[in-house]
Amino acid sequence: MNDNETFATVQRPVNITVQQVKDLLCNAIEGGSNYWCNSITRYGVDREQAEFRQDVPFVVGGYLMLDWCDNDTGSAKRIDLEAIRNGLTVFAEKCPRQFKDLVEDNTDAETGDCFLQCIVFGEVIYG
Repeated sequence: MNDNETFATVQRPVNITVQQVKDLLCNAIEGGSNYWCNSITRYGVDREQAEFRQDVPFVVGGYLMLDWCDNDTGSAKRIDLEAIRNGLTVFAEKCPRQFKDLVEDNTDAETGDCFLQCIVFGEVIYG
């Protein structure tokens, strides 16, 4: 066996807080994803229930609809708690550097952008 060969891949549980997820969404919404994201519209809650868009999916009945520049399907992507949880799993698998930044509370616009793309597309396709 070569010393540089992968011997094993070990997974360990990591706790991600609601606030960390909201921060990632904020990073994406407030600038990280503006180059591909056309619109993000809130549904199911008003501003009194959720002042900021990143809070909307965390209010019962709330979700966001996202439309993007190359959307040829004509239908927007629904962003609710299930989509966020699925996107977080994809984010951990496909964006290990950015996921490490999340775990270390070192996120920025790029981290948020990668996370939002994982929610919407299941991978990073822009940037």
